[in-house]
Amino acid sequence: MLKKALSKGILVVGYDGTPPGARQWFVNQAQFNGIAKSLMDSMAKEIGETGSFAIVTSTFTTPNQARWIAEMSAYAAKCHPKMKWLETVEPRRTTSFPSPRPTRSSTSTAEISRDSSE
Repeated sequence: MLKKALSKGILVVGYDGTPPGARQWFVNQAQFNGIAKSLMDSMAKEIGETGSFAIVTSTFTTPNQARWIAEMSAYAAKCHPKMKWLETVEPRRTTSFPSPRPTRSSTSTAEISRDSSE
């Protein structure tokens, strides 16, 4: 739809995941590495430096979320190397309410809880 608008001369401004090629300008709400640092530092404070965690993302193909996850991985390796990243999953697409479930998960809730050794 956005590419069609561009081809007709309509100006397109994107934000929050609009793919390149479907926009003329992109408004980024924050720096990718800043979001990664904030998320990882907050998690480390909450679960401890040796805690385990998993990420549930809306999709693996959303550009901004994919970049946040990549930046989180790099920052975690450098600044929180003892934290255990269990996996990253997408939620299942269902019509049930209240919350979707991950498409795959090999971890139990107990494994993602606060590390008691801190």
